[in-house]
Amino acid sequence: MRIEFGAEPGAPQEIAEGVTLTAALPLRGNVQVRVEEVTPRRFTFATLKGHPLCGIVRFETADRGSGGVRFSITVTARPATALDWVAMNTLGRLMQDRNWVRTVEGAIELSGGSSDGVHTDVETLDERTSEETEQEIAALVSAHRRRDNAP
Repeated sequence: MRIEFGAEPGAPQEIAEGVTLTAALPLRGNVQVRVEEVTPRRFTFATLKGHPLCGIVRFETADRGSGGVRFSITVTARPATALDWVAMNTLGRLMQDRNWVRTVEGAIELSGGSSDGVHTDVETLDERTSEETEQEIAALVSAHRRRDNAP
């Protein structure tokens, strides 16, 4: 399931800080993410109200010593509602995991590079780390809001 950001006519499709992207999800309808951060090696999306997950998705590259590049996608999220929790803990997580693997495979293909395969890790955060992560996400979103409201 590849997600295309062009679900609404005239909606932005390019990644730029502050832009809201709209995608159509099967069985869900249109959902939105806002681009919170763009650097030369990283960009971060925050989910907006109505998205089945609350959190962020970060895409990042890092140089590897042998002239290669590591590309990673980090999802820090939780289901937005009880219904979303049920959906994610049944078929949803498998679909989402496969989508992220395909996204990485697509990035490798588009770059003309090669890989020894896509590696995945799943970590459930303990309470302390979860609170710290929520504070980091809140700070990222707040910084964006401050920039938007600056004179």
